[in-house]
Amino acid sequence: MPQGDKYIHFTNYLKKFHEQGQDELTLSFTEIERIWGFPLARSMRKYSWANDRTQSYALGWLYADFTVTACDLSAETVTFAYTPEKVSTLLSGQHSRGRETSASAAKLPSSVIAAPSASEVEKYLRAWNDSETYRLQESALNKLFLELAPQNDRIENILIKAATLNDFYSTNIFSIYPVARHILSLDVDKRLQAHDLSLVSDISYVTFPNGKTKKLYSFATKYCSHHKPDVYPIYDDYINKILRYYRDIDGFSTFTSEMLLDYRSFHAILHDFQRFYKLESYTVKEIDQYLWQLGKANFPKKY
Repeated sequence: MPQGDKYIHFTNYLKKFHEQGQDELTLSFTEIERIWGFPLARSMRKYSWANDRTQSYALGWLYADFTVTACDLSAETVTFAYTPEKVSTLLSGQHSRGRETSASAAKLPSSVIAAPSASEVEKYLRAWNDSETYRLQESALNKLFLELAPQNDRIENILIKAATLNDFYSTNIFSIYPVARHILSLDVDKRLQAHDLSLVSDISYVTFPNGKTKKLYSFATKYCSHHKPDVYPIYDDYINKILRYYRDIDGFSTFTSEMLLDYRSFHAILHDFQRFYKLESYTVKEIDQYLWQLGKANFPKKY
């Protein structure tokens, strides 16, 4: 049976949908199972769906010139759109497992990066501890977030934490007070205790006095992480690039860059990384420190 024939009913369903003059539809997991004629794989209920041509189920929609444009795991729905040009690129061989077009993929480093392993993690953790800058900055942030101002029920506490993060990490937030006011409104302490991952997204979107709303995603991951370092991994550009590098080299997970900007997906991808390379014995914070240094060493920014 050719790859994708198992999902021919879905291909025909989408083709007929497009022939009726419609180009986008949202289906529930139950509806998709009904069209397929068999249950979804367990992993498809846990992770966002990608347009990966190496997966036979994805060929079911790609062969109909549709791609997944949204996947809401909590609502158990998937949105498909008719995008023939994008499908043509995906099926032309320009993509490998999880790999994006050259314009959006991470630029490869000049040399091969060592495979993740316990010895590699230990090497970078020693380098972190040997760096006076990294060690003392982390110690200062721990003192501020965990001892001096652990709560988020007073604007003064939030302001000093947000301002310090902005300075230490150079997150380029030029007006910190609206950010602090926004955080104050979110019942942060209760949600941190509940390990609520949606808190990152809620902190991210800040409306400033000029009426513009900005997404401060990396800052939001840092703010949550410094309260609960072993629950909330930090996202930044170095970690983005190194995760995409190992995805393309080893296929440890299938995801797009957009999925890294969704915190629930990012959280799941990082745990996929730990499981694939057998690094579960390390804390989220230790994996953060390892990946950040690795990304910084191999994908240096040009200023």
